Parts: sequence; structure tokens; C-alpha cells
Amino acid sequence: LPTWKNKNGKVHTDKDGKEIGMMSMTMDFPPAKGVDLSKLKRGDKVAVTFSVWWGHSPTWLAMKVEKLPDDTKLDFGTP
Repeated sequence: LPTWKNKNGKVHTDKDGKEIGMMSMTMDFPPAKGVDLSKLKRGDKVAVTFSVWWGHSPTWLAMKVEKLPDDTKLDFGTP
């Protein structure tokens, strides 16, 4: 997420000051109420729309989870 901003409204930068946002990682996204995950299985490729509330718990929730076609190419944008 190259334009991801932290709770201070700043985009994360590398050691040279280049904006890099949030790097790829594994993290939990609890589903919001009403988000159905029952048709997904481990290994499915998905697109997640999430919302963030700094200072609240949970801080983020998956608002929408959409299964992608199996042949979808994923790009994790490593610098």
C-alpha cells in the first residue's frame, strides 16, 4: 500500500526518505459484521476493502472480501 498513512497522517519512508507506505506482510483482518467468509478456503486469492480507526479496538476491520479468480497474478511490490 504505497500511500498508506500511519496514525500521525504520515506516509512511511525508507532510510533515504522515499515514501514507501506499508510493505507487504501477513496480518489478520477481522471481518466486519455481515461479511461472509464461509465460501472462502485457505489459499484463495482475495481482494480486501478495509477501514481503519486509530485508537480503537479493533483498529481495522475487513469491510468487504471478494474472491479473485484462481489465475490472478499477485504483485506484492517489494522495493
